[in-house]
Amino acid sequence: EYNNVHSYLNTFISRCNNELKEFKYLIELKNKDINNFINYLKLGNYTTSSAKESFNSIRNVLKAILEEYSNEIVVLKNDIRIIRDEIAEIEDTIKSLENNQPKFNNTLLSFRDYIKKGLYDKYKVDVDVKFLCEYLDISNDEWRNAIEGYLGNQRFYLVVPNNYYKDALKLYNSNNNFYGIRIINGLRLPSFDSEKNTLGEYVIASNDVALNYARYILNRVHCVDNINDLDNYDISITRDCMCYQNYSVFRIDPKRYKESFIGALGLKKQLELKKEEHENKNIEASKLLTKYNELNEYKKLINNNINFLSEIIENNDYFNSIDRDSYLEKEINNLREKINFYQNDPKSMEILFEIGELEKSIEANKELIQATNNHIINFNSKIETCNNDIASKENEKLIYNDELDGIQELLLDSIKNELLDVKINRVRSEERRVGKECRSRW
Repeated sequence: EYNNVHSYLNTFISRCNNELKEFKYLIELKNKDINNFINYLKLGNYTTSSAKESFNSIRNVLKAILEEYSNEIVVLKNDIRIIRDEIAEIEDTIKSLENNQPKFNNTLLSFRDYIKKGLYDKYKVDVDVKFLCEYLDISNDEWRNAIEGYLGNQRFYLVVPNNYYKDALKLYNSNNNFYGIRIINGLRLPSFDSEKNTLGEYVIASNDVALNYARYILNRVHCVDNINDLDNYDISITRDCMCYQNYSVFRIDPKRYKESFIGALGLKKQLELKKEEHENKNIEASKLLTKYNELNEYKKLINNNINFLSEIIENNDYFNSIDRDSYLEKEINNLREKINFYQNDPKSMEILFEIGELEKSIEANKELIQATNNHIINFNSKIETCNNDIASKENEKLIYNDELDGIQELLLDSIKNELLDVKINRVRSEERRVGKECRSRW
């Protein structure tokens, strides 16, 4: 009986383990505190009401996780869209830089194209309209960051030929959509020579307006090697962009010179920077996409388990089996306790040994009893034959008397066997008494 119950319970536990396999995966995934419920089921420590409550609890946890995943998926989807747009923009910039064309922001390009088109519409000629940085170059690359950083957005001031400046000014004034972008007035701009030991010394240009404006800005900025020399001048700067101006010192924001726009070497450095940025963005996008796909898989898995739980909760037969299996588990535990008790009780072990010896004796006596019964049957047959022949065989009486004596001896043996039966009955009675005592202890 124990083996049958144990086998049944093992089958039930195996079924529970299969049903909870996906729950374990989700628990490990989100580190939710429902491991106790799994152990709760395994140990059989459950009833219909508690199991329903626990299944409902798990379903609510899974619904909360599902909502959390759904929100994360929405955010990830938006992040992936943004980073893909950024990658496309970087690829467009790389393509331009590979053709030695710097990539400016759309507002600057729109303003430049607007001025250029306005001049063409009036004069029917293509007028060179470029940004300041497109005409400049740097002769000493050690001072590149300082020059690009100090110029900052001034690098994107618009340069037009002097004879078109007034027309460009009128076009600018007639369009309120553009603001904050400057056009250099080359008509009023003086000519400047480069000042030694200033940033202006390291700037060259292919356009006079661009060169004079760059020197106008940079001739004021003295180059120093030591920060202790910064305040020797009204405006000064070090190679690593520590700057002194207006009686204060500051460091130029690296973002101002991170992307170089001046000269062929500057474009080459910007190209290298963009390629590195492109690689990093692709890695980031790949991670986001992997996480997005994982969350979608987890979401499907959670949905399946929510449906599974709903089916279980609505299935009364399943919970009836839980009650039955719980009862069997308790019965098995009781049997285990009894077995352990008798295995550890010396007195019960002695009784069990005596019972075993008596069982052996009974089996041996059963063979002797069977042989005696066979003898009795044979001699009874002979007695009946003799009685039938007494009348005609008186002369054989003496012979039969001798045989009768033999039969009497067998009868004595039979009596002894009857006494043995009494002893056997007494042994069986003792066996029943011991069994009764064992059951009462159980």
